[in-house]
Amino acid sequence: MTEKLGKTLQLLLVLAIIFGSHYLMPIRIFIEPPLNYLGLPLILAGVLLDVWAASLFRERKTSFQLRGETPNLITEGPFGFSRNPMYLGIMAVLLGLATFLGSLMAFIYPILFFIIPLS
Repeated sequence: MTEKLGKTLQLLLVLAIIFGSHYLMPIRIFIEPPLNYLGLPLILAGVLLDVWAASLFRERKTSFQLRGETPNLITEGPFGFSRNPMYLGIMAVLLGLATFLGSLMAFIYPILFFIIPLS
C-alpha cells in the first residue's frame, strides 16, 4: 500500500512539474486549438496500454519490479509487440499531454523520459 502511494505521489509530482513549467515558462506555444486536442486520444491510448499490461502481470502473478528476475515471461497481448509496453504507455501519456498543452516546454519531459533510464 505504501509503495502504491509513493508511486502515485511521484506521478502527481511529475504532472505538477509539467503543468507548472508549461504555465510558468511557456517558451513557445506551437500546437494551438483545435489541433492540441489530438493529444487526448494519445493520453487515453497510453493509459489503456498500461492498464492492459498491468492486468496481464496480475493474471500471471508476476511482479512489476524493474530489477531482479520475474517468475513468468509474458509474450502475449501488448508484450507481443513491445518489450516493455508499460514504458510505451507512459511515453504515450507524456507525448499526449505535451501535445495537449502545446508548448515547447511540455515536450522536454517526454524527451527526458526517453533519454534517462529508469532503473
